[in-house]
Amino acid sequence: MDVLEAHGECKVVVLVAHGLNLRAHALRDLYEPLRQRGAAIVVLRLRGHASDSVGDAPMLEEWKSIGATAWVEDWRESARVAEELATSRGVPLAFLGYSLGALIHVYGLATGERESNPFQRQVLLAPAVRVRPRTRLVLLFRPLGRRFIVPSLTPAEIRSHGGTSIAAYESLFGYEAALSALDDPKRVKIPTLVLMAPGDELVSQRRLDEWIERNGLRPEWRMRALSKDSATAQSWVRHHIITERGLGTAAFAALTQVIADALIDGVMDASADAHAI
Repeated sequence: MDVLEAHGECKVVVLVAHGLNLRAHALRDLYEPLRQRGAAIVVLRLRGHASDSVGDAPMLEEWKSIGATAWVEDWRESARVAEELATSRGVPLAFLGYSLGALIHVYGLATGERESNPFQRQVLLAPAVRVRPRTRLVLLFRPLGRRFIVPSLTPAEIRSHGGTSIAAYESLFGYEAALSALDDPKRVKIPTLVLMAPGDELVSQRRLDEWIERNGLRPEWRMRALSKDSATAQSWVRHHIITERGLGTAAFAALTQVIADALIDGVMDASADAHAI
């Protein structure tokens, strides 16, 4: 976990959580503009993942043997630090998470890992709360053991390891399955902006929309589609939306603005045309 001060007066504290097999600071290009506008950042590192460089041998060993509760424990501790920082500064606490990181955050809140929800608002980027059923095909490698590494398509510059362990996939799917129905939806019913690209290979937009409706999370939860800038995006993978390389120059610049407006100013605008993002 790392704590990064705001540039200038602190207006909000933001807990930032990365995706599966990404480095903890993979969202740097998204959180640095927040710092410029007055956000102090707490960077969560989920166990088995590297911080800001390629994972080393001990980290790879951790990656191959990750336990079922490790990631929510990491989130709980980082959320505590972020809440204490926000309280000491007298500012709101917000959350920015991508894919796995967003899933762990929602799981932690929904299952009462904390007595109450200290977050005032949140932005979830392609949250793995409802994944496509076909993503579980990776578990066909289970007979090779939990330590088996499945090669990754994640961009090398933000990737922790060359692949993802079966143990990590099992953990992700376990958290996702536990959120099928929420016992107390009020725990997560705060101003929320969900951003993802239509056709995302991991997250099912249809299933996520149905889940939001079924748990009565509207109008607090709003969804907005992202469109890649086909002229400048260097990745065809729709799930890769957290870098300029993945989303494209104009689309990424617009995304950083939308996130800052939501987390700094509390403007959760889901009404704009998808292409505007």
